[in-house]
Amino acid sequence: MKKIFVRLGITISLPIISLIAFILFPGISYANKTDFEGLVVYHNLPLEEGYENILRSSIKLVEKSELFDKEFIVELCLDDQSWYPMVISSVKGPAFGFGLANKVVLKSDASFADNKAIGYGQSWNLAELIAHEMIHTYQFNRYGFGTLSTPTWKLEGYAEYVSRSQGELSLLNKSIELMLIERKKAGGSHWVWIKIKDGSGLPSQYLVDKILVQYLMEIETLTYDQVKKDTRPRIEVEQQVLKWFDKQIQ
Repeated sequence: MKKIFVRLGITISLPIISLIAFILFPGISYANKTDFEGLVVYHNLPLEEGYENILRSSIKLVEKSELFDKEFIVELCLDDQSWYPMVISSVKGPAFGFGLANKVVLKSDASFADNKAIGYGQSWNLAELIAHEMIHTYQFNRYGFGTLSTPTWKLEGYAEYVSRSQGELSLLNKSIELMLIERKKAGGSHWVWIKIKDGSGLPSQYLVDKILVQYLMEIETLTYDQVKKDTRPRIEVEQQVLKWFDKQIQ
Protein backbone atom coordinates (compact mmCIF):
# COMPACT_ATOMS: atom_id res chain seq x y z
CA MET A 1 0.00 0.00 0.00
CA LYS A 2 2.82 2.39 0.87
CA LYS A 3 4.45 1.77 -2.50
CA ILE A 4 1.17 2.58 -4.25
CA PHE A 5 0.93 5.96 -2.51
CA VAL A 6 4.57 6.72 -3.32
CA ARG A 7 4.02 5.89 -6.99
CA LEU A 8 0.81 7.91 -7.03
CA GLY A 9 2.61 10.88 -5.47
CA ILE A 10 5.37 10.68 -8.06
CA THR A 11 2.82 10.38 -10.88
CA ILE A 12 0.98 13.50 -9.69
CA SER A 13 4.02 15.58 -8.76
CA LEU A 14 6.10 15.03 -11.91
CA PRO A 15 3.77 17.00 -14.24
CA ILE A 16 3.51 19.81 -11.68
CA ILE A 17 7.28 19.96 -11.26
CA SER A 18 7.71 19.89 -15.04
CA LEU A 19 5.26 22.79 -15.46
CA ILE A 20 7.00 24.84 -12.76
CA ALA A 21 10.39 24.19 -14.38
CA PHE A 22 8.97 25.15 -17.77
CA ILE A 23 7.63 28.45 -16.38
CA LEU A 24 10.77 29.29 -14.40
CA PHE A 25 13.17 28.51 -17.24
CA PRO A 26 11.75 29.84 -20.52
CA GLY A 27 15.05 29.17 -22.30
CA ILE A 28 13.93 25.53 -22.49
CA SER A 29 11.41 26.44 -25.18
CA TYR A 30 13.39 29.03 -27.15
CA ALA A 31 16.22 28.61 -29.63
CA ASN A 32 17.83 32.01 -29.00
CA LYS A 33 18.66 34.37 -26.15
CA THR A 34 19.78 38.00 -26.60
CA ASP A 35 21.01 40.26 -23.79
CA PHE A 36 20.11 43.93 -24.15
CA GLU A 37 20.73 46.61 -21.50
CA GLY A 38 19.35 44.67 -18.54
CA LEU A 39 16.79 42.72 -20.55
CA VAL A 40 17.19 39.09 -21.52
CA VAL A 41 15.18 38.44 -24.68
CA TYR A 42 14.13 34.89 -25.51
CA HIS A 43 13.17 34.30 -29.14
CA ASN A 44 12.99 31.57 -31.77
CA LEU A 45 13.11 33.72 -34.89
CA PRO A 46 15.84 36.31 -35.57
CA LEU A 47 15.01 39.66 -33.96
CA GLU A 48 13.66 42.23 -36.39
CA GLU A 49 15.73 45.22 -37.38
CA GLY A 50 15.03 48.12 -35.04
CA TYR A 51 14.31 46.00 -31.99
CA GLU A 52 16.97 47.92 -30.07
CA ASN A 53 15.04 51.20 -30.44
CA ILE A 54 11.82 49.69 -29.15
CA LEU A 55 13.45 48.00 -26.17
CA ARG A 56 15.42 51.15 -25.35
CA SER A 57 12.16 53.16 -25.40
CA SER A 58 10.56 50.67 -22.99
CA ILE A 59 13.53 50.86 -20.65
CA LYS A 60 13.49 54.68 -20.65
CA LEU A 61 9.82 54.63 -19.67
CA VAL A 62 10.26 52.29 -16.71
CA GLU A 63 13.41 54.03 -15.51
CA LYS A 64 11.17 56.92 -14.40
CA SER A 65 9.28 54.66 -11.99
CA GLU A 66 10.03 54.74 -8.27
CA LEU A 67 9.96 50.93 -8.47
CA PHE A 68 12.78 50.73 -11.00
CA ASP A 69 15.73 48.61 -9.90
CA LYS A 70 18.71 48.54 -12.26
CA GLU A 71 19.96 45.33 -10.61
CA PHE A 72 16.71 43.51 -11.39
CA ILE A 73 17.00 41.47 -14.61
CA VAL A 74 13.80 41.16 -16.64
CA GLU A 75 13.32 38.30 -19.10
CA LEU A 76 11.27 39.16 -22.21
CA CYS A 77 9.66 36.14 -23.88
CA LEU A 78 8.44 36.74 -27.44
CA ASP A 79 5.47 35.04 -29.04
CA ASP A 80 7.34 33.71 -32.08
CA GLN A 81 6.56 30.03 -32.56
CA SER A 82 7.37 29.11 -28.96
CA TRP A 83 5.17 27.01 -26.70
CA TYR A 84 5.98 29.23 -23.75
CA PRO A 85 3.49 32.12 -24.33
CA MET A 86 0.74 29.62 -25.18
CA VAL A 87 1.26 27.73 -21.90
CA ILE A 88 1.29 30.96 -19.87
CA SER A 89 -1.84 32.17 -21.65
CA SER A 90 -3.62 28.87 -20.95
CA VAL A 91 -2.94 29.44 -17.24
CA LYS A 92 -3.55 33.21 -17.07
CA GLY A 93 -6.18 33.73 -19.77
CA PRO A 94 -6.16 35.86 -22.94
CA ALA A 95 -4.10 39.05 -22.93
CA PHE A 96 -1.63 40.97 -25.09
CA GLY A 97 1.07 40.21 -22.54
CA PHE A 98 1.83 39.20 -18.98
CA GLY A 99 4.21 40.33 -16.26
CA LEU A 100 5.07 37.35 -14.04
CA ALA A 101 7.79 37.54 -11.37
CA ASN A 102 10.78 38.68 -13.48
CA LYS A 103 9.26 37.69 -16.82
CA VAL A 104 7.45 39.68 -19.49
CA VAL A 105 5.59 37.27 -21.76
CA LEU A 106 4.03 38.57 -24.96
CA LYS A 107 0.95 36.81 -26.34
CA SER A 108 0.76 38.95 -29.46
CA ASP A 109 2.81 39.37 -32.62
CA ALA A 110 5.59 41.87 -31.98
CA SER A 111 6.29 44.11 -34.97
CA PHE A 112 9.42 46.02 -33.96
CA ALA A 113 9.53 47.82 -37.32
CA ASP A 114 6.04 49.28 -36.80
CA ASN A 115 6.14 49.47 -32.98
CA LYS A 116 2.95 47.41 -32.75
CA ALA A 117 1.88 44.37 -30.78
CA ILE A 118 -0.88 42.78 -32.84
CA GLY A 119 -3.47 40.43 -31.40
CA TYR A 120 -7.20 39.81 -30.97
CA GLY A 121 -7.90 41.98 -34.01
CA GLN A 122 -6.31 45.05 -32.42
CA SER A 123 -2.88 46.58 -31.92
CA TRP A 124 -1.05 47.97 -28.88
CA ASN A 125 1.95 50.27 -28.92
CA LEU A 126 4.74 47.68 -28.54
CA ALA A 127 7.21 49.79 -26.55
CA GLU A 128 4.43 50.82 -24.14
CA LEU A 129 3.12 47.27 -23.82
CA ILE A 130 6.57 45.96 -22.89
CA ALA A 131 7.00 48.84 -20.40
CA HIS A 132 3.55 48.10 -18.93
CA GLU A 133 4.41 44.46 -18.32
CA MET A 134 7.87 45.38 -17.02
CA ILE A 135 6.20 47.50 -14.35
CA HIS A 136 4.29 44.43 -13.19
CA THR A 137 7.61 42.64 -12.72
CA TYR A 138 8.92 45.59 -10.69
CA GLN A 139 5.75 45.53 -8.59
CA PHE A 140 6.43 41.89 -7.79
CA ASN A 141 10.10 42.64 -7.18
CA ARG A 142 9.18 45.34 -4.62
CA TYR A 143 6.12 43.82 -2.95
CA GLY A 144 6.37 40.09 -3.65
CA PHE A 145 3.12 38.23 -3.11
CA GLY A 146 1.78 41.43 -1.54
CA THR A 147 0.78 42.36 -5.08
CA LEU A 148 -1.98 39.74 -4.83
CA SER A 149 -3.78 41.83 -2.20
CA THR A 150 -3.46 45.06 -4.21
CA PRO A 151 -6.63 46.13 -6.08
CA THR A 152 -6.30 45.45 -9.79
CA TRP A 153 -6.96 49.09 -10.70
CA LYS A 154 -3.87 50.15 -8.75
CA LEU A 155 -1.69 47.49 -10.39
CA GLU A 156 -2.89 48.13 -13.93
CA GLY A 157 -3.34 51.86 -13.42
CA TYR A 158 0.26 52.33 -12.35
CA ALA A 159 1.57 50.16 -15.18
CA GLU A 160 -0.43 52.28 -17.63
CA TYR A 161 0.58 55.54 -15.95
CA VAL A 162 4.27 54.77 -16.36
CA SER A 163 4.02 53.30 -19.85
CA ARG A 164 1.81 56.17 -21.13
CA SER A 165 3.96 58.96 -19.68
CA GLN A 166 4.74 60.22 -23.18
CA GLY A 167 2.51 60.92 -26.16
CA GLU A 168 -1.24 61.38 -26.47
CA LEU A 169 -2.23 59.96 -23.09
CA SER A 170 0.47 61.62 -21.01
CA LEU A 171 -1.71 64.52 -19.81
CA LEU A 172 -4.36 63.89 -17.18
CA ASN A 173 -6.99 66.32 -18.47
CA LYS A 174 -6.68 64.99 -22.04
CA SER A 175 -7.04 61.42 -20.80
CA ILE A 176 -10.19 62.34 -18.86
CA GLU A 177 -11.64 64.07 -21.93
CA LEU A 178 -11.02 60.94 -24.00
CA MET A 179 -12.54 58.72 -21.30
CA LEU A 180 -15.74 60.77 -21.17
CA ILE A 181 -16.04 60.90 -24.96
CA GLU A 182 -15.61 57.13 -25.29
CA ARG A 183 -18.07 56.44 -22.47
CA LYS A 184 -20.68 58.56 -24.21
CA LYS A 185 -20.09 56.73 -27.49
CA ALA A 186 -20.38 53.37 -25.74
CA GLY A 187 -23.56 54.29 -23.88
CA GLY A 188 -21.81 54.32 -20.52
CA SER A 189 -19.98 51.01 -20.95
CA HIS A 190 -16.58 50.78 -19.24
CA TRP A 191 -15.34 47.92 -21.43
CA VAL A 192 -14.63 49.05 -24.98
CA TRP A 193 -11.51 49.25 -27.10
CA ILE A 194 -10.22 52.81 -27.48
CA LYS A 195 -8.18 53.64 -30.56
CA ILE A 196 -5.67 56.47 -30.35
CA LYS A 197 -3.87 58.60 -32.92
CA ASP A 198 -0.82 56.40 -33.41
CA GLY A 199 -3.09 53.61 -34.71
CA SER A 200 -2.86 51.50 -31.57
CA GLY A 201 -5.28 51.35 -28.68
CA LEU A 202 -6.12 50.07 -25.23
CA PRO A 203 -9.09 48.75 -23.23
CA SER A 204 -11.15 51.61 -21.83
CA GLN A 205 -10.93 50.19 -18.31
CA TYR A 206 -7.14 50.50 -18.45
CA LEU A 207 -7.52 54.14 -19.39
CA VAL A 208 -9.73 54.71 -16.34
CA ASP A 209 -7.28 52.87 -14.09
CA LYS A 210 -4.44 55.02 -15.41
CA ILE A 211 -6.44 58.23 -14.82
CA LEU A 212 -7.18 57.32 -11.20
CA VAL A 213 -3.55 56.55 -10.41
CA GLN A 214 -2.34 59.60 -12.31
CA TYR A 215 -4.70 61.82 -10.32
CA LEU A 216 -3.49 60.38 -7.02
CA MET A 217 0.16 60.78 -7.97
CA GLU A 218 0.10 64.12 -9.80
CA ILE A 219 -2.71 66.05 -8.10
CA GLU A 220 -2.60 64.55 -4.62
CA THR A 221 1.20 64.02 -4.99
CA LEU A 222 1.18 60.52 -3.51
CA THR A 223 3.98 58.08 -4.12
CA TYR A 224 3.03 54.68 -5.50
CA ASP A 225 3.69 53.18 -2.07
CA GLN A 226 1.11 55.60 -0.68
CA VAL A 227 -1.33 54.86 -3.50
CA LYS A 228 -1.01 51.17 -2.73
CA LYS A 229 -1.78 51.78 0.97
CA ASP A 230 -4.62 54.25 0.36
CA THR A 231 -7.91 52.73 1.56
CA ARG A 232 -10.35 54.75 -0.53
CA PRO A 233 -12.52 52.60 -2.81
CA ARG A 234 -12.16 52.99 -6.55
CA ILE A 235 -15.55 54.66 -6.99
CA GLU A 236 -14.68 57.36 -4.47
CA VAL A 237 -11.42 58.19 -6.25
CA GLU A 238 -13.23 58.35 -9.59
CA GLN A 239 -15.78 60.78 -8.15
CA GLN A 240 -12.94 62.99 -6.90
CA VAL A 241 -11.29 62.88 -10.32
CA LEU A 242 -14.48 64.01 -12.04
CA LYS A 243 -15.02 66.83 -9.52
CA TRP A 244 -11.44 67.99 -10.12
CA PHE A 245 -11.97 67.87 -13.88
CA ASP A 246 -15.22 69.86 -13.69
CA LYS A 247 -13.35 72.62 -11.87
CA GLN A 248 -10.65 72.68 -14.57
CA ILE A 249 -13.14 73.30 -17.37
CA GLN A 250 -15.27 75.91 -15.59
